[in-house]
Amino acid sequence: MSRRILLLALLAGSACAQDAAQTAPTPPPDIDSLVKTARAGYTKGDYAPARDSLEQAWKIADQLSPKDAQRIDVLKFLVAVDSAMGDYKAAQYNQELAINWRENNNGKDDPKLVDEWIEMSTICARLKDFNRALALIGFARGRHMMRDGASSLSVADDWSREALIEVAQGTVESRDRAIQSLRWAIQVREAVLGTEHPATLAEVDRLAAVYITQRIYDKAEETFRRAIVIRERLSGRNDAGLINSVEGLAYAQYGQKEWDDAEANYKRLMNLWVMAASDPNYPMVALVLDKLVAFYREQEKWEQADAAEAGALAIRGYELAQALRHEAVFELSQKKMDETVALLKRALAALDASRPDLAPGHQKMRDEIAEALKQLEPEKPAAPKHAPRTPAPAATKSTKQR
Repeated sequence: MSRRILLLALLAGSACAQDAAQTAPTPPPDIDSLVKTARAGYTKGDYAPARDSLEQAWKIADQLSPKDAQRIDVLKFLVAVDSAMGDYKAAQYNQELAINWRENNNGKDDPKLVDEWIEMSTICARLKDFNRALALIGFARGRHMMRDGASSLSVADDWSREALIEVAQGTVESRDRAIQSLRWAIQVREAVLGTEHPATLAEVDRLAAVYITQRIYDKAEETFRRAIVIRERLSGRNDAGLINSVEGLAYAQYGQKEWDDAEANYKRLMNLWVMAASDPNYPMVALVLDKLVAFYREQEKWEQADAAEAGALAIRGYELAQALRHEAVFELSQKKMDETVALLKRALAALDASRPDLAPGHQKMRDEIAEALKQLEPEKPAAPKHAPRTPAPAATKSTKQR
């Protein structure tokens, strides 16, 4: 064979190999690649595509040996995605499969079954199957007590979970049971970590809120004070984390008609919002003023109520004027002069000229808007003043006539 023929044969073979490579079928996705794709979508909140990938992965995993751990991994991920999507029926179904897998392969003493029961309890609560949710938490707490002892953080967590389920039922009786569960959770946590530990704050806050709902205002006041003490020690007296506790304390005192203390805490609440936002015209300040309006009217303090209401309206007027001014700037950038002027006039009208002291910066914004309008609407030249018309002189008789 000549050298030329050999070269042609080699090139033809190479081309055939390339064609074969190009036409070779793409291998089907495996479980790992599908799970990886699902995780990428899940972390971005793209739940539907993530679930599609996981359902494909489960079809493959379901063909594996019943003992293969990939089955439980895919199922648990499916439960997470279903729950994130709010499809609790699907989450419950897949969670049942996960529990069955553990019981069938590892036995009923599998320590990880406790976590599965807790997960199922949460799903049942979302489906309003409260009896089963509470029963599952009871099973979990029994296992935790045997493993860790009655005074353990895992048991405190179980009491706290039970309280959440009781509150979710929404009845007076269930909230009373929630109070007892939360008190147990706090007691156990303090026994392990010490009194006034920051880890107790979640239960302390929740307990105070349930007391408010049940109108047990004296206990609510005591519990909110407890939360405030812990937070002040951790973060200082002006930390934004105090806002909810101070508001709750003020409301509890209001409910007991402790007028002076409640008023002081509502004013403290207002200052906390101002400091948190670094803005005296922050909308949440107006909401606190709304609360003070009701608070003063309850006491028939009409003058203070009117002042608080005027302050709330002034802040809202300031915010409206600010928004209108921003929109006017945009319209001006589009050279829409009439629209710009109309927006600025609306902004000026939103600011109460009679009470510029109501919101800091009130008068300054009025002056700025007025100046902008002056630049956009230059004064028209005054109409020329005409000289007064003088009566025409009387006609004189000619000499000839005289």
